[in-house]
Amino acid sequence: MPGPLAAQVAMWFGYLQAGAWGALAVSVPFVVPAFVVVTVVAVLYARYEGLPAVHAIFRGVGPAVLAIIAIAAYKLARATNRSDPLLWGIAIVVGASTVISGAELVWLFLLAGAFGAIHYGGGLPRRTRAAAISPVGVLAAVKGLAWSGSGSSLSSLGWFFFKAGALTFGSGLAAVPFLQAGLVDDHGWLTQQQFVDAVAIGLISPGPVVIMATFAGYLVYGIAGATVATICVFCRRCCLS
Repeated sequence: MPGPLAAQVAMWFGYLQAGAWGALAVSVPFVVPAFVVVTVVAVLYARYEGLPAVHAIFRGVGPAVLAIIAIAAYKLARATNRSDPLLWGIAIVVGASTVISGAELVWLFLLAGAFGAIHYGGGLPRRTRAAAISPVGVLAAVKGLAWSGSGSSLSSLGWFFFKAGALTFGSGLAAVPFLQAGLVDDHGWLTQQQFVDAVAIGLISPGPVVIMATFAGYLVYGIAGATVATICVFCRRCCLS
């Protein structure tokens, strides 16, 4: 079933004991404590991100998170590249260049995109509406406790996390590539560093890893965003259970 394993198992036990109401009775205490903890951390993070102490904490957690993301990225690469040697060649060349140089070489990404457009798309890439939207530095506008935000509409945010809960299978980490692509690349709601920090919070906080949706939702749209993101990422799996 879509969604993280722990939440699904807990809801299924609740359903076996008392039907749909039992599943709901289990899901609420399973999610709410983690939601409260992560929301508080998100508020403090948004307010004190620039302090050396906060930076030091996330610097220590970061390497562990990166190892987990590396595994998820490898699985994503297998699903994306499949058996196409050209795609694997692009991934290896760009990956090796990034490791050797210690930086992301933008021209390599542009060159890879141009090659893909010509070789696989039959022409140069056309400008899309999504590409025309510049990333929004949401965190710079949301400081401390914020009830709402302006980085996105709540409906767009809710729909994205609903899809994350409905279309990802396996453990909560299985959702990491999907969330990274949507939050960072497609919508530009978070920076890459903010996303890594969100995954870290999901790993070290009580509750399922996907509770990182609460953290990300807060950075995008304040308390309202945290609430909507949490409800939407869990509601689909609760219904399925």
